[in-house]
Amino acid sequence: MPMDRVYTNVVRKFQDADFGFLHVDYLLFEPTVAFDITFTEKDDELTLVKVRSAIDYLYYTSIKTLLEDYLQMEQLRFGFKYEINHSEDVDLENIEIPSMLLQPFVENAVKHGISQKATDGEIMIAFFKQANDLVLTVTDNGNGFDTGKKNNGLGLQLSDSRIALLNSMYKENRFILAIQSTNNGTEISLTLTDWL
Repeated sequence: MPMDRVYTNVVRKFQDADFGFLHVDYLLFEPTVAFDITFTEKDDELTLVKVRSAIDYLYYTSIKTLLEDYLQMEQLRFGFKYEINHSEDVDLENIEIPSMLLQPFVENAVKHGISQKATDGEIMIAFFKQANDLVLTVTDNGNGFDTGKKNNGLGLQLSDSRIALLNSMYKENRFILAIQSTNNGTEISLTLTDWL
């Protein structure tokens, strides 16, 4: 979503609000980006003072910790196995990656992929180098889905929007999403081109 359209949506959300304060900071989450918004009230008019958008970036260890926390919690419910790996030829400790790129795909792998498989379910997450690209994959051994059908799932829609936003911000680095799915499972591949 273009920033000017998001900005308009943010303003619209607060135009009719009745705030009983002189100054406040809000953290508002749109589907793809967070906004830090400051308003002031003067002469009974709410005035937008500041909008700052932010895409958070995390190092591999932080992303791995977040994914492991989520997977361990879900593992208690469903009993599946998982692994998070990275190739040794890339120094992920010093590379920032936009946050929440993999989380929706991992959640889909649990919810739609392996939740019915119990202890037979497997999820593999990998970070590896391919030329100058960083490739992130999420693979499950669930029943798969028809990639040709339009999917109304919120997770995939938000991911598509986030990737589109990142592609509009990084003209020289493209974010490429590829989804392959069969009856034996699904593989999500996200390539961050020229990221390394």
